[in-house]
Amino acid sequence: MSLRNRLTGAMLSIGLLAAFGISAFAQTEGMGKEGGQRHNRVPVLRIMRDLNLTDAQQKQADAIIEKFKTSTEPQRQALADLYLERQQGAITDDMKAKAQGLRAQIDAARQSMTTELMALLTPEQRTQYEQLEKQWRERRDQMRSRRRARGDTQTDEL
Repeated sequence: MSLRNRLTGAMLSIGLLAAFGISAFAQTEGMGKEGGQRHNRVPVLRIMRDLNLTDAQQKQADAIIEKFKTSTEPQRQALADLYLERQQGAITDDMKAKAQGLRAQIDAARQSMTTELMALLTPEQRTQYEQLEKQWRERRDQMRSRRRARGDTQTDEL
């Protein structure tokens, strides 16, 4: 085999390893509680986008959302670190308890954010929000029924 063929084969192998490695990493990156695992939270931000907020409301909403993201960054980073440790096979009851506590802190901050966002809405927008939330819950329940019928289940280890 010539040197050129060996180099070409080596480069192709490296390229394939990199491509598959990146795609595998991208798939596991969002698989924590916030990503691939199912949850019961209403997608407040997604519904808010459908409400035709005024410019003033949108600026206030953006500030509230940014405050939430900033205030929960340490907890989200700690959860991400715990998730990586779990991926490496190291999981203890203390880690599970810590993750549960971090999630509770994030959930409390999320509830506070939702309350602030809801205070921005006019009565008409609140009514529209409630209708969109109801539609979302119905779609979620339909999807859950389909998954159960297929036998899809997912556990929450951390």
